[in-house]
Amino acid sequence: MKLCGRARAGLTLVELLVAMVLLAVMLTSVAALTFEAARTSIVGAAEQYRQATMLAMVNRYTTAPYSSLAAGTTCQTTSAGVFPHTLCVSISTSGLYSKQVRVIVTPSQPDVRPDTTVFTRAKAPTVNPLNM
Repeated sequence: MKLCGRARAGLTLVELLVAMVLLAVMLTSVAALTFEAARTSIVGAAEQYRQATMLAMVNRYTTAPYSSLAAGTTCQTTSAGVFPHTLCVSISTSGLYSKQVRVIVTPSQPDVRPDTTVFTRAKAPTVNPLNM
């Protein structure tokens, strides 16, 4: 049996459109995956900055002299830099010789949760009970 007309010499317009649609579907799924990976990476980096800020504040108030810890609350907002956040430190007297320190770091990014740490500082004894 002999075919009428010329032999096929290339792609038809329908074949080209089908190939383009398949390529578009594949690229859309890859783009969504890339977007999710980038968002996860940004949130992970912000959580690391949050932890570093929290650790710096805990170290600062742990090593400060007991007499320099005044009762009250201070908040500081940082809107510039790589980690915009609000840092609040609350110091309250919890006993005759102890103070409770609460550090709250609230990132400006909505995907990153705030973090809170509470610890107690005690006044050092003035006499050594072992030297009696």
